[in-house]
Amino acid sequence: MVILIFFTLSENSLLTHLQFSFFKNPIDINLISYPFSILCIILFLNAFNMFDGINLQSSFYSISIFFIFIINNIFLDISIIMIISLIFFSYLNFKNKCFLGNNGSLLIAFIISYLFIKAHNAEKFFFADQIFLIMQIPGLDLIRLAIQRIYQKKSPFYPDRDHIHHILLKKFGYKKTLLILSSMFVIPNYLSIIYGHFLFYIILTFFIYCFIIIKFRNINSNY
Repeated sequence: MVILIFFTLSENSLLTHLQFSFFKNPIDINLISYPFSILCIILFLNAFNMFDGINLQSSFYSISIFFIFIINNIFLDISIIMIISLIFFSYLNFKNKCFLGNNGSLLIAFIISYLFIKAHNAEKFFFADQIFLIMQIPGLDLIRLAIQRIYQKKSPFYPDRDHIHHILLKKFGYKKTLLILSSMFVIPNYLSIIYGHFLFYIILTFFIYCFIIIKFRNINSNY
């Protein structure tokens, strides 16, 4: 309901077009801008919430995103505020003294979603495929687990320990899992900022994700 009211009151929060790096002209989605915008933000809210699985995972991911805003010289004030806040939170989170919880993860995901939509609408920053790359890992986990649970005749929101971080934890332990997940996000995204070719890094990240799931998931069948 809050999301519906927010989109109703703010036209700047509606996606009206999609501009891809590999297409010259934007794709007009005015006719479906309202439901499409709501769908996008709800999907990311759920994906981010599911991605919040181990200490520092979501905070490192969020800090990296706000640094991307700073690199692009947009939303500087809120990005700096969020980074400082997340650094303090990360310290407490590492000490097991503070956790995001559902409210915290949903709030951060909502802020990130809003900023990306606003930046994309400005037609100066962030192609649609670049935003997809930034949100790809939580999104892939959301889609895979939803399909898997439905196939198993369970609710898409049924809690389990088959997320990518659980799979990596069993094989590599906490520190290496955090390093792998952070690298999977940071390296492709920051290289894409330097060199472009967002579609290439989307495909690369997809294959790395699939490799991890196929290679190590069976090890975790009883985890």
